[in-house]
Amino acid sequence: MKSHHNGEPVNKDYWTVLPGLIALYAIAIYAFAATIYYSGTSFYLFEQRSEFVGFQNYLDLILWPRFHNSLFLTGVFCIGAFIQLLMAFAIALFLNLNYKIMHLLRAIIIWPMVIPPVAVGLIWKLLLDPVTGPLTYLVGPFEYFGPNTAIWSLILIDTWEWAPLYCLIILAALQAIRKEIVEATMVDGLSFWTKLRVVIIPKVMPIAILIVILRLIDAIKTFDIVYATTMGGPGNASEVISVLNYLLVFRQGFVGRGAALSMITFIMLWVIGNIFLTIVGKLRRG
Repeated sequence: MKSHHNGEPVNKDYWTVLPGLIALYAIAIYAFAATIYYSGTSFYLFEQRSEFVGFQNYLDLILWPRFHNSLFLTGVFCIGAFIQLLMAFAIALFLNLNYKIMHLLRAIIIWPMVIPPVAVGLIWKLLLDPVTGPLTYLVGPFEYFGPNTAIWSLILIDTWEWAPLYCLIILAALQAIRKEIVEATMVDGLSFWTKLRVVIIPKVMPIAILIVILRLIDAIKTFDIVYATTMGGPGNASEVISVLNYLLVFRQGFVGRGAALSMITFIMLWVIGNIFLTIVGKLRRG
């Protein structure tokens, strides 16, 4: 279908993408409906037995100490979202300086995020090996993936990979600030900290909150880096929700309980997303 605007043909033929969109939505709706259905059953993968149990899977998860531990570790891992935001903001302020070398640094800083997460996990697993890792020779032996340190090492790895992306987003927000405003602060003789508080932070805050939303959502469902480095270990020391879900379904065969855990994760993501989007909306209206 074509229409004309100002004498030029405008192509509005959307039929070429419609089949793909229908297939995509059909698969997504089917997967979501299947997850809801299986969450109410006792479906066991290895024996193909199943019976309807209602909300029993949800109740079992809520009362399960292993789920409590997984929920706590996921919350700790989400701290990385705020660490990444602070690091990204500091680095973006530095890269926003008007020096020629900044163009080179902006190109270099994106290198970590173009590496596949599984490869990132394996690389850091070798780097942090307590026996043969390069850091062992530099700083001495240390158990980076021990019971009390594994989750913090994973936060370090995740920050190394994804902080550059959010640094570039914040940098774009900084460069979008009108030059007249920046020049006015210079004429008024405002200090750096005053300019940061009065001009920069209010302008960057909406995009910063969106970054936190994306990182929290991504952190809650992070699987590849954790599984490639610790597989949830040692013991359950780094068993975040996504790893627990994988182990429940594909290692232990409890599809029903795993589906219930997926629905709980979905509800968590939905609540967190809506809370932060409400905050962003208020900031924009304010």
